[in-house]
Amino acid sequence: MDSWKNAIEKLEFEKVRQRVMRYASSVPGKEFLQQSTISTSPQEVRLNLQRVSELKKLLEEEGELPIEGVFPVREAIRKAAIEGTVLLAKELAEILSTLKAARTVKQFLSKRQEQYPLVWQLAEHLYTDKVLEFNIERAVDESGNVRANVSRELQSIRRAIAERYDQLRKKLEGILKEATAQGLTQDEIITTRKAEWSSL
Repeated sequence: MDSWKNAIEKLEFEKVRQRVMRYASSVPGKEFLQQSTISTSPQEVRLNLQRVSELKKLLEEEGELPIEGVFPVREAIRKAAIEGTVLLAKELAEILSTLKAARTVKQFLSKRQEQYPLVWQLAEHLYTDKVLEFNIERAVDESGNVRANVSRELQSIRRAIAERYDQLRKKLEGILKEATAQGLTQDEIITTRKAEWSSL
């Protein structure tokens, strides 16, 4: 065990890992590298070296892989599996972006699977679902904002919130004007605000 640990240290594996992590284009990619370990299987090492050679050739010929927009969505997906749980709009937007990235990469490599079969093996199992993409995209935009036309009910709720907010703002302005007219100090105004808010 000690000899194996010494060998890893001599190879400066951790330095190599940290350097490679700088080039990771996503948080999940960095997490994968952080959890990676050295393989002791000659067959696995040879396969990975061949795969790296393929990927190097692909990058030299194509320039780069279309892998932008990948987010860490595992936690949101776990939440979605719990009945009654509602995902935030931002979480839906990140899932949408990740789905699109997976589909784009899979399509890109599918067209090149004969030239790069080992790289394709990594991409062919990527999950894609255009119907899910479509449904999420109808609800939220790429910035994580709920679309205004999602439903009449949502629009009604938004109007009610805006009206209630306006009522509260006007009432607060009245409280502050009255307190100022009575010559109350700032601390007294705050106390008055707390008492009025508690009665709303």
